[in-house]
Amino acid sequence: MAEATSPRRSLSLDALRGLAILMMCLSGVVPWIGLPNWMYHAQFPRFMDGEAVSQVRFDGTFPGYTWVDLVFPMFLFAMGAAFPFALGSRIAKGVAMWRIIAGVFLRGFALVLFAMYVQHITPHQINSPPTTNTWLLGLLGFALLFPVYTRFPASVPRQAVMAIRLLGIGAMVGFMLYLNWPAEAESLGQRLQQLYRSVTSKYDIILLVLANVAVFGSLIWIATRDNLELRLAFLGLGVVVHYSQGSSMVPWLFNAAFLKYLMIVIPGTIVGDVLFRWMRASGEEREIAAMSRGNLHLLALLSLAGVVMVHVVLQGRWVYTGGLVCAAILAPAWLLLKRAGGADGSFMRSLYIWSVIWLVLGFLVEPLQGGIKKDSSTMSYYLVSTGLSILVLLSLFIWIDLFKYRWGFNLLITNGQNPMLAYVGIRNLLAPIVNLPLISVEGAWKSLDAIFFGLSENPWIKAIWSFAKTVGLAIVVMIFTRLKIVWRT
Repeated sequence: MAEATSPRRSLSLDALRGLAILMMCLSGVVPWIGLPNWMYHAQFPRFMDGEAVSQVRFDGTFPGYTWVDLVFPMFLFAMGAAFPFALGSRIAKGVAMWRIIAGVFLRGFALVLFAMYVQHITPHQINSPPTTNTWLLGLLGFALLFPVYTRFPASVPRQAVMAIRLLGIGAMVGFMLYLNWPAEAESLGQRLQQLYRSVTSKYDIILLVLANVAVFGSLIWIATRDNLELRLAFLGLGVVVHYSQGSSMVPWLFNAAFLKYLMIVIPGTIVGDVLFRWMRASGEEREIAAMSRGNLHLLALLSLAGVVMVHVVLQGRWVYTGGLVCAAILAPAWLLLKRAGGADGSFMRSLYIWSVIWLVLGFLVEPLQGGIKKDSSTMSYYLVSTGLSILVLLSLFIWIDLFKYRWGFNLLITNGQNPMLAYVGIRNLLAPIVNLPLISVEGAWKSLDAIFFGLSENPWIKAIWSFAKTVGLAIVVMIFTRLKIVWRT
């Protein structure tokens, strides 16, 4: 039974974002070889026809879908779902529309700059293979982000905040100059040209995609916030870009090909609207009817079972038979939901219906383009990923927002409230800590990675260490979040 009080925010959306970012971090540190194909991106198979491949390489003809393929679209979906809250609150406060739109472009450009800086300070970009000095430089670059991106409390004077940010920006610019200043050019003009090429040639592709779709997704939501049909029509823009593949004359700033991910972001905004309406419902309106706690738990478990089964059947290539099995798993959920009343029941029904719509469409088009693939992404990839993201959100909503089991999801919630800290921390905080030679073993200084990876050649032992590192990072981010040290990008 839902509580009568109205929460100020939905923590389930934070948890979904946190789950996506931590899964993304884990996928980046698991052992490169030795594990089964479902532990990696589907287009980088480690085994084919039961035999280990001699060399791991990208295979765009290899269809499949793994948990690693879900993490990025899940984050995109959560980002889209947050637009109604971030933009809707400003509209409700009466902020001039031109200011809101200008803020959208400014934030997008700031995220582009963030994408470039983050890539340049990555230790493996500074020097490969990294040395001790490289790891220390990576830590320094990470530390310089705090004065610029940390959200300061209202008690800190505005002038002090501005001074701290300007000093931080100056330090970041100086650090970038140190890493990229050309020493061999003959004239200042040539050096500046080389500097521009060096700086703009490196950028974090994931963050750049986020910047592009954040701008266009925000503008689409603003234009269609009261017109669902028109917003669905904008999905056609993503379809057109998907088949045209787009292009760009300024690849470090904008690439039309990235707009294909609007097919995930736009459905996210639709769910965000529904979630926003649920939050505004009064306690009496929200009271759920015709569903016991046991049935709600069963609904959450059925949703997660559907997520797991979709992965199994698409990776195993049992698309037709497996699709029926997925339908058999998810069908009982509708029997539980169809008579549920109140705002809670209406919201969960909306989530369920939208998830089924996207999954059915995804399975119908799955045979096209040689089967589902992340790279190059197929239509079924966008649709299936959207449906699965909604099912995960439905489970989290039941356990976090309805049952208030927040103690068991604190790691996900706090990391979802501070996602960029986790994203950068995996490379510029965790990686230096576990790779610097800080422990003396029999007179020799070794790193944590060297010690634990040396314990066994079994890839699953290494995977357990990778999981432990990810949990350690999540705990650090949780501590930062609890201390109100939160990055706003």
